[in-house]
Amino acid sequence: MATLARLTWSGLVTEIIQAAGGYNYSGFSGRVQNWLYETYLDIALTIHHPELDVRTDGTLLQGQNTAPLTDDCFIVIGVALLDQNANVQSFLPATHFNNVIGAFDQVPNKVPTLVARFGKSLYFNRPAPTPTGLIYRIFYYRQPSPPDYSILTYPETNWLWDAHLQEGTLARIKGRIWRPDLAGTDAQTLAAWVGQQTQSMMAQNPIITVSDMPRANSTLGGAQG
Repeated sequence: MATLARLTWSGLVTEIIQAAGGYNYSGFSGRVQNWLYETYLDIALTIHHPELDVRTDGTLLQGQNTAPLTDDCFIVIGVALLDQNANVQSFLPATHFNNVIGAFDQVPNKVPTLVARFGKSLYFNRPAPTPTGLIYRIFYYRQPSPPDYSILTYPETNWLWDAHLQEGTLARIKGRIWRPDLAGTDAQTLAAWVGQQTQSMMAQNPIITVSDMPRANSTLGGAQG
């Protein structure tokens, strides 16, 4: 049996419009594109998708204690210190920004012991001590790239989520233009599937609340104290 071709972003919009009753008035496809993107963000940022896991290395120069984060960084999972061969030497305890302020010092020849996120930067409680700098590795979960409906591109999430992107978008459409009762049915269908699939732990503990989970190196995203 031939493999079914995956729908592109524009193909998903066409499929959703047909499922919504074939509406084709001026500007409706643009509204569907916005609703589809909203649904995509809901699914991508509340359920853990390995496709969006990222790690990146950087170097703190001597005397520096701040490292920039990329614009797509949604939540920092962990920070490690590396040796000159890029091997992990230790993971820094993640903490609230106020704790880094309270523990800040410039003790000579000592490496940082704490790190916290503030805005688009990481702050270490000590500056890099050595002339060669301090190599670090950031593990983070990124925001997905926005859809491009003008070219042949696909969602960055796994293909098995495509049907649920459609269901979630249909729920938004029906809730905003007609039949709110059907919107609830579509939303319940999606929620029921999410609750049963293999990533259920993250479904119960969305990424935006991971900072409250009792797990090391998980307090750099979400609410900060």
